[in-house]
Amino acid sequence: MESEQQEMPKMIVAYIDLLGTKERVKNNPIKKAVEPIESYIKVLDTKIVEEKNHPVKYYEKELQELAKQRSIDSFDYFLPFSDSIFLMSKDCNSFIKQLGSFVMNSFSITTNPADAANIGRYPALFRGGVAYEDARPINLIRIVKNKPSIVEALTGRAVVQAVEFEEEKGVKGPRLFFDKTVYDQLDDDTRDYCRITPEKHDLYEILWPAFNYIKHSEPQHDKLEIDEIRKMLKPSYNLWKVYNNTDCSIHYYNLIELIIASTIQFFDKKCQIRNLAKDEVSKWLKDNDMQDKIDIDKY
Repeated sequence: MESEQQEMPKMIVAYIDLLGTKERVKNNPIKKAVEPIESYIKVLDTKIVEEKNHPVKYYEKELQELAKQRSIDSFDYFLPFSDSIFLMSKDCNSFIKQLGSFVMNSFSITTNPADAANIGRYPALFRGGVAYEDARPINLIRIVKNKPSIVEALTGRAVVQAVEFEEEKGVKGPRLFFDKTVYDQLDDDTRDYCRITPEKHDLYEILWPAFNYIKHSEPQHDKLEIDEIRKMLKPSYNLWKVYNNTDCSIHYYNLIELIIASTIQFFDKKCQIRNLAKDEVSKWLKDNDMQDKIDIDKY
């Protein structure tokens, strides 16, 4: 057994879980409760079709980086189970970007999340952990409609660690956590989409809202791109207001903070217009009476 474990290759593994499933199932008809699952399935299906019909290598050179980021070609395994998903890859850098893009797209595709409390519609928001350790697929037996069949699953230290990071105590919200072992595998470009968490300085996270933005060749277009922040902040703010003074409110407050941190870091690292991004965030905070709740000077 020990020699078998030693032969396992090191892989990057993610475990992601849809936030708030228990409450949705308890308080909504099942059709409404599973809408976030349907949202991410639609995103995945779109990416699969795009990958089949328009592989990254066939894009024009200047578009290949963006196409690669929005692809899923690094996902060697994508194994859903109910509201949870295990993913595995050999390519740490592409995987972190593509995972962030998938999570971002799953959130943004959700229609009218501001009405969640009224009609039972919720955004698809993932919380998860990522680990780089030994891992491999294994064959298991399942029974579906009384018929046994073989199904693949994942095992190894990376699987265990990814689950542990998803369950990390003291850090709330729809966030994707990992440690320095993963960070050390990343190149500078990928690190631009990551940060050390404010709560725990030995824990990192993916700034997945940053994958909503596009770096343009013309600086004036980068300045216009900053306006996209309001499209993300509006539903997040409305959800925070709906669930304020409940146990759920901290998740949506931290989503707002994550969007702000992601925005400022993206436009600083990728576009060198940090102050313009901070100015836009400051305006939004003032417009929504949140200037006393989030300290813009800490970014």
